[in-house]
Amino acid sequence: MDIAVSAVTTEDWKAIVKKAVMQARRGDCTARKWLGDYLMGTPVQRTEVTGADGGAQKFEAQVTFYLPDNGRDTDTGTAGATGEVSQ
Repeated sequence: MDIAVSAVTTEDWKAIVKKAVMQARRGDCTARKWLGDYLMGTPVQRTEVTGADGGAQKFEAQVTFYLPDNGRDTDTGTAGATGEVSQ
């Protein structure tokens, strides 16, 4: 990130933003999106996680993990989990 910051001067950045504003005003949707995301942040996508009855949603997950084992490169295993997601 430091390299990118040092490569673009304040004047460069002002010119880039001014150009994006001009393009957005002319109807460029990419420029509008870039300005909106930069100035206000990207929108948060929310997902409702409830069961059919509106209660907690049951879930299962399986995780693969790698453990060093007595000089061998890796040893694999799996673990399962069940639970509920509630708000």
